[in-house]
Amino acid sequence: MTSLARALLEQFGPNDLAELADRLRLYLPPTPEPNGDEWLDSKRAAAHLGISMATLRRLIAAKDIPVHQERAGGRIYFRRAELDQWRTQT
Repeated sequence: MTSLARALLEQFGPNDLAELADRLRLYLPPTPEPNGDEWLDSKRAAAHLGISMATLRRLIAAKDIPVHQERAGGRIYFRRAELDQWRTQT
């Protein structure tokens, strides 16, 4: 950040910063709810659970984890809410 930008931000009060945040929100991608029921691919599911891809593959092969597949041999997806529920039950 430049010194000019930093000096300008230091002049903003709380109301000014709130308005700036509201205006910038239009340009930022939406953030998913932390407990939302979004779809995750294998990489994001492993990261969400804090496990390696190899461990996730073993859980899938053992049918120990809730998983969804478009068709046989197709991509595998996970619902965040189901993973959270599975994690609390194991």
